[in-house]
Amino acid sequence: MPVADHGVILYFQISNRVVPPLTEDFALKIARGGEADSLAGTLHGVISELKGLAEHPVFKTGSGGEEQRRLLHELHSNLKAGYDLIGYGGLDGMFLASTGAEGNVSDRDYFHAIVHEKAEFAIGEVVVSRATGVPSVTIAHPVYDGGTGCGGAVAFSISLDVLSRSVDSIQIGGAGGTAS
Repeated sequence: MPVADHGVILYFQISNRVVPPLTEDFALKIARGGEADSLAGTLHGVISELKGLAEHPVFKTGSGGEEQRRLLHELHSNLKAGYDLIGYGGLDGMFLASTGAEGNVSDRDYFHAIVHEKAEFAIGEVVVSRATGVPSVTIAHPVYDGGTGCGGAVAFSISLDVLSRSVDSIQIGGAGGTAS
């Protein structure tokens, strides 16, 4: 699914608007109108950042928990405004977060998409983050090991509050209404 389509879906998920039947014509109307352009552009940027992180040797070689913890901690101090954390998860779903949190995300949709469906990137459903305790959306990218196989995933967790503010000004006319 192209990033622009993800932008349309994420727009409705975040904006708390009722989603009309998502037909191709309706998605094109939104895309042509520009309502999801800024969100799709933001997603492109996030995915590009994750792609760069996925190339870092500490993640790529799976060099061990302590090196990954140290790198995540260093990266946390340089997070963009609105990013809650950077995380790395191995094939078993065990993750390390730049906040110091650890846990398992093997049940999360984005993890399944990356590891089992071999997605180029994945945008998770809005969930309460296990690492921060706040509603957030996780955007993940595979980390390929020394060969061509997926060795895990890197991800940014972005709070729903931050994403909601970014789409508050988007208007789609009669295409959908605010859910109450």
